[in-house]
Amino acid sequence: MTHTPDNEDELGLGGYLAILLERRNSIAATVALTLVVGGLYLLTATPVYRANAVLRIEQEGSSLGQLDELLSDAPSVAATEIEVLNSRVLLGRVADTLRLGVSAEPRYFPVLGAALARAHEGPDLAPVPWWGPDTYAWGGERLQVERLNVPPELEDVPLTLVAEAAGGYALRGPDGAVLLHGEAGTAATTPPDSAPEVELLVTGLHARPGTRFQLMRRSRLAVVEELQRALRVGEKGPGTGVLTLALEGPDAALASATLQALTEAYVLTNVERRSEEAGRTLTFLDSQLPGLRQGLERAETALRDYRMGKGGVDLGLEAQAIVARSADLEKALSQLSLERSELRQRFTEHHPLFVATQNKLARLRAERAMLDTQLKGMPNAELVSAQLTRDVKVANELFLQLHNKAQEYRVLKSSTITNARIIDAPVVTRTPVRPTKPDVFAVSLVLGLVLGVASAFTRQALRQGVSNPTALEAALKVPVYASLPLGPESD
Repeated sequence: MTHTPDNEDELGLGGYLAILLERRNSIAATVALTLVVGGLYLLTATPVYRANAVLRIEQEGSSLGQLDELLSDAPSVAATEIEVLNSRVLLGRVADTLRLGVSAEPRYFPVLGAALARAHEGPDLAPVPWWGPDTYAWGGERLQVERLNVPPELEDVPLTLVAEAAGGYALRGPDGAVLLHGEAGTAATTPPDSAPEVELLVTGLHARPGTRFQLMRRSRLAVVEELQRALRVGEKGPGTGVLTLALEGPDAALASATLQALTEAYVLTNVERRSEEAGRTLTFLDSQLPGLRQGLERAETALRDYRMGKGGVDLGLEAQAIVARSADLEKALSQLSLERSELRQRFTEHHPLFVATQNKLARLRAERAMLDTQLKGMPNAELVSAQLTRDVKVANELFLQLHNKAQEYRVLKSSTITNARIIDAPVVTRTPVRPTKPDVFAVSLVLGLVLGVASAFTRQALRQGVSNPTALEAALKVPVYASLPLGPESD
């Protein structure tokens, strides 16, 4: 009894190649069709351009001194400035400067209209095709809107501006009703006691009568959120402080202008922020200086009165060393207390750096207590003289330290120095970043091959009949001595 394998009618590699060769015309047609579709997509898709700029953020030393080296888990300066660049406050200022809240776009013929308008060159209006209506824009149309004020219910709602003869226009609402009539160069408002109240100032209109434009007053939040989605900010290498900014959009000039306004606004904001911080610190220092001056005067008066009453008392070498060390300790304690105040604003009291600062303060205070104990072991006259001398030295050091700091902050407050620098001004790529011809045609080619091969095997699977002589012999138990080939089957 002859055993018949279950897979005798399965196709081998040669069978698959035969199917592909048999269906090669349909596969080639599918590939050609997808390439044509890809070419049409390149013609009709809106090109997207990218503007780039580079900023540098210079690292500054804070009042923490050497303790900044321990801030391993603190956010870097670049990470902080990236959040500032993406903030609603800064992007809102850019939107107000460039009036991005008002959008005005011509209405193009569906699918092909925008591509034909982009292909048109020159200041003149493109002729209307014989197959297209003249209510659409076909190239060369321009509309410049200086101001558009609408009530809240019309924000983010498209309005229609219809060009008229001699620079006139009519503004229609979402329901098609005429809201107002006006002329380019003159502000127009809705009639009195009419609702809704709309104000429009068109500074330039170049279009044939009947051409329609879409106007929209966008909410400030919507504009800012769109900018946040389109803006890309990153640090070029960790710890470098060099930030790269990229902004994409269909209008190359607008993308460059937006990025330029953003970098300038950021630098100006940086100056204002530094000036404000310096002003707050200067106010605090100025409030402390009178008290330190009075303390210095009291210490000097007490030492002078003591010397006048008791005569000059020469301090020994040990007493002088204790006085000098005491003055250094008081200066260090004062500086460390300021550092602790800054740490309290940035971290909790359980943070390791804050705990380390507290421990260092405790050690310095313990050392000061030990020096006070040594002073008490001296003769009474030398003890009083040493204490008064120490008080004068400490008061003088603290006063000079804060006075110098105040002078530094006065200069910083009145200057325009900033730690942000524009390294590369915004520039726009000459060619669109997407869609690109190589990518589109590569995807079209792969997609065409996949669809063509899948279609070939699907049609083969749906074909009725037996094509393998071995399968026929196994089914009928009759030997096959010959096979007659047929002519090529049409696809």
